[in-house]
Amino acid sequence: MKTFIKGNYRKSIYENGTGYIIGLFRVSDTNNEELSDYIGKTITFTGYFHELNDNDNYMFYGEKVFHNKYGEQFKVESYERCKPEEKDSIIEFLTGGLFPGIGEKKAKKIVDTLGKNTLKIILEEPNNLILIPGITKNNVDTLHNKLKEYEESYETILHLNEIGFSQRDSMLIYNKYKNKTMDIISNDIYFIIIDIIDINFKKVDSIALNMGIKRDDIIRIKAAIIYIINEVYNTYGHSYIYREELVGYLPRVLGVDIDEDKLNESIEELIIDLELEIKEDRYYLKDMYQAETYIVKRFRSLSNNPEEQIRNLDKKIEEIEEKLDIKYNEEQLNAIKLSMEKNFLIITGGPGTGKTTIMKAICELYKDIHKYSKDMLNERVALLAPTGRAAKRMNEQT
Repeated sequence: MKTFIKGNYRKSIYENGTGYIIGLFRVSDTNNEELSDYIGKTITFTGYFHELNDNDNYMFYGEKVFHNKYGEQFKVESYERCKPEEKDSIIEFLTGGLFPGIGEKKAKKIVDTLGKNTLKIILEEPNNLILIPGITKNNVDTLHNKLKEYEESYETILHLNEIGFSQRDSMLIYNKYKNKTMDIISNDIYFIIIDIIDINFKKVDSIALNMGIKRDDIIRIKAAIIYIINEVYNTYGHSYIYREELVGYLPRVLGVDIDEDKLNESIEELIIDLELEIKEDRYYLKDMYQAETYIVKRFRSLSNNPEEQIRNLDKKIEEIEEKLDIKYNEEQLNAIKLSMEKNFLIITGGPGTGKTTIMKAICELYKDIHKYSKDMLNERVALLAPTGRAAKRMNEQT
């Protein structure tokens, strides 16, 4: 039997916008002896959720884990909302903010009239509510539609779990598509790999095959093309792939040979869908092509701006050399000068060629030429690095 804790969600400590939540949960029951000490107390939980309301009771399924920094936590693998059953709980649920226009007075009238079956009647026979004094047609529509939407979200997430998605992936999918989720799954499940970068092709593909999609289906070929170009980009840093490479990779990814007509049809559809761009046999994903093109245009624009004329630049560099107690070689001096004069400059070189060394000179020279204080320099100059190690090195040098 899965370990569970039952109780009430109290508050979120952290949310990242994709459904991942760290929060506090007040435990009322559990089937795990180690967790029984938390009954009547709160425990920190982590996991992926569609929606948590502090008026609802939940069953969280998962395991107790120990975090080196934050101590004991309950890692939630799946969860379900416990439907309110007692009259007071139903009134509290109806007035919890999920149903606009339903205050405590109206909620009490509804529950007094319909009893413990209130929620079932709202879902299945909503017109019965019109007979209750003070309840308008607008109230009825709000109650029915919101409750139906609330129920469907859990059913959809349960379905995603059942076809093979993890709770985390199910939450990412539902939070992206909401009430369109089932249409996406039915019509073209591979949209997921385009829209949600945290869910990969192999996972979606295995579920699609289990659902009965053919190995040479056009939508599968299109998804594989996107996957292959992304993999080449992420593995080798290439922003495009040649057709002959694509043709070589496809059978290995799909597990089946693809004829020329189907490949061409798939490519045409990707171009029409604005997912693919082809330039002289170079196959780009559209967003990568646009990014590369934008960068080139930006570089050209910066490069064409008038150069800055700096008086006595050689003398100023000599002063920097004396200040820093260093003598730069000809290549380094050229790089330092150009960095002051040009609006855009790329300085390249292998490890140990002095790139970091001249960076300190560039910062100091920029500060002196423009007569900036250290605080002003911090406001106007940004040094960026792709790794923490490189960033630390730059910080030490400048």
